[in-house]
Amino acid sequence: MKQIMILWIILWAVCFTACKEDNLPTEGTQQAEDLELVISFDNEFEMGSRSALTSSEPTHHIEYMYAYVFANENSDKLTVEDATCIYEEKLPWEASAEAQSVFRCKLKEDIYQKLTANNPDKQYLVMVVAVDNNKDTYTFPSTGTPSEDIHLGMVEKKLNEVKMALATEVDYSQMAYTEVFAGFKQFTTRQSQVQVTLTRRVAGVLCYLTDLPAKVNNYYIIGVQLHWSTGLNTEGILKPGNLTEGEESFADSELSDNSSTTTLLAEVDLKEMGAEESSDGSTLYIPPVSVEGTLETLTNSVLMGAYMLPIQADGHFVIKLVGEKREADGTPTSDPVHVFTETSSEGYFAVKQLAEDGTSVDNYGITADYIYNIGYKPYSADTDYDDPLSLKGTEFKVVASEWQSRDDIHVDFPNTQLGLVLSTDKKAGYRHDCVAGTDDNIKVEALTEDYKDKPWTLTITYPDDDKGGWCCFSENLSETLNGTGNKNVTIKFTEYVDPASKKIEKPDEDYREATITLQVDGTAISSSIKVRQWNALIVNSVAEDGKDAGKRAFRRLDNGAVFNLDGTVDYSNVTTYQWAKKDRLPSFIYGTDSQNTGDDGKKNYDNMLDVNWWGENEEHWNGCVVNLARDGEWYLPARIELHALMYAMKNVSSAYLSDDINWWTSTARAASVSERYFSNKSVSVTKLKDLKDLKKGYYEDRKNNYRARLCKQIN
Repeated sequence: MKQIMILWIILWAVCFTACKEDNLPTEGTQQAEDLELVISFDNEFEMGSRSALTSSEPTHHIEYMYAYVFANENSDKLTVEDATCIYEEKLPWEASAEAQSVFRCKLKEDIYQKLTANNPDKQYLVMVVAVDNNKDTYTFPSTGTPSEDIHLGMVEKKLNEVKMALATEVDYSQMAYTEVFAGFKQFTTRQSQVQVTLTRRVAGVLCYLTDLPAKVNNYYIIGVQLHWSTGLNTEGILKPGNLTEGEESFADSELSDNSSTTTLLAEVDLKEMGAEESSDGSTLYIPPVSVEGTLETLTNSVLMGAYMLPIQADGHFVIKLVGEKREADGTPTSDPVHVFTETSSEGYFAVKQLAEDGTSVDNYGITADYIYNIGYKPYSADTDYDDPLSLKGTEFKVVASEWQSRDDIHVDFPNTQLGLVLSTDKKAGYRHDCVAGTDDNIKVEALTEDYKDKPWTLTITYPDDDKGGWCCFSENLSETLNGTGNKNVTIKFTEYVDPASKKIEKPDEDYREATITLQVDGTAISSSIKVRQWNALIVNSVAEDGKDAGKRAFRRLDNGAVFNLDGTVDYSNVTTYQWAKKDRLPSFIYGTDSQNTGDDGKKNYDNMLDVNWWGENEEHWNGCVVNLARDGEWYLPARIELHALMYAMKNVSSAYLSDDINWWTSTARAASVSERYFSNKSVSVTKLKDLKDLKKGYYEDRKNNYRARLCKQIN
């Protein structure tokens, strides 16, 4: 168990793409010729490779999958009590980067030797069980013993006797690494496909701590442990509660180990992490864990996690510190390592549960498919929204939430010991557009009465390579703001158009960020959030003669589109335009054809503005997209400018360019990402071909409504 953090650090992440269960075949009316299982995971969440719990993300890792078919030999009807297993199969599931969260699999042909083909009304039940790479931890049925495959051997066993149980000679520590999923479905031979939804049949606890003391009762702290206050379940959870039509729920588990002693779930060796006394000697300095794309923790924090079988009986989580005695020169004495108990309570922390009504519960049960958070870490691979539990607190709480629920990623997770927190409705994937704007989703919230009148300070800071100054509080136009208790805070940020950005060649990663930190006056308590902003899309453009025309900056979004709080794009209010009202020709709008250039949208705007007969024809100026879409220095690009964007950013996801969308240009022609000029002409990044013909308008085109994507010249 002491190797948990090492295992996390070497863990590599392989992401799988979630797939909607769209257009699944329906139940047939004729007898099936074969039987196909359509297996999905509840709420269609993504799969990732993980055998140890490192975050409350709903990713999972499945390596082995089994199907068991049950029937009543004496009747066409099926109940939990009289169903007997007549067939079993290890399914050909392969965990790979191409795997989907909907898995189709035909059972082997000999299944039909077990089914009553001439009785299409006979009821059967299929149960599917899936486990991760610790396949030897549990057996099903519970009487299984280690063999070539301990999950086979179910045939002739009753459904109401089938249990998932800790395997022979396996201890609790292996349980802490093992995820299990299961689901069942009734069917008849009229069906060619049976759809089974798998749900997680274990719970998880995530313990994320900070402010660990350096010394307690003359013991130097060298480790931290997470315990359950009583014995753990070692079996249960697979038997259906009933087979009522439309219901597919598992029976409750009964406690199988009623030990009165605490049970170790996870442990961290602080020496192995390089922990040492902080400068003031009161707490430990703990280096952060940082493995790109896999695991990242805050400085001075410890992260532990474990999977658990459901526990119906009362109990609670316990945090125990581990200490050693030392000689004057700092070397450990021969005294045994001390694990703090309730009688030496300064290193022993009983964790209550925060109930939905806000009260604290001393003892509680554990439910399958729930994550129990002691401290808050929503993401493994970054520290966005991290809020570890401070051991300087006086009350320690765990918060249970459904594992699949990812709709409310907030800093203000209620188990925090801060009392005051800084929170936002925006999720970690949110970046502001490159244009200047404001963000009014930030809040300072007092979680307890003790802090409702507590003074605090907000400070905006930047990474070392960012000179800053682009973000401030709207209230005082400063990077520091003082306040008391609850408060809604608005920040302002400037435009971000930087052709010298270090990440300009990686547009999906090209954003800047600032950190807003809440400091509670007179305490060491702090809380922080990130503010991120996309850089504009920077591309090279050329003139009609093929020569370099300098760089152009394009917005990430079309006019009217906005970012949702989770970082996706809302197109519901996107603006579309006709190129000109009354279908006016470019020569009529600009004055002459020569004033409508194909490579300089700003010049097109200036040429249109300079036409000296607008006085009697103002509706043409007001009704032209070149004027309507303009926003300060941002203008409607000319044809070649827009093609430069499309060529450079066609495969960039954060450019939000779709093949089936048209955008207007100031050259009186629409453009799309997939149009013929990219397939029929040779185009390079720095040398777009001479496209003079693109400035000519087409009468029919101008009757349509298209989007606008604005740009600006930057050199």
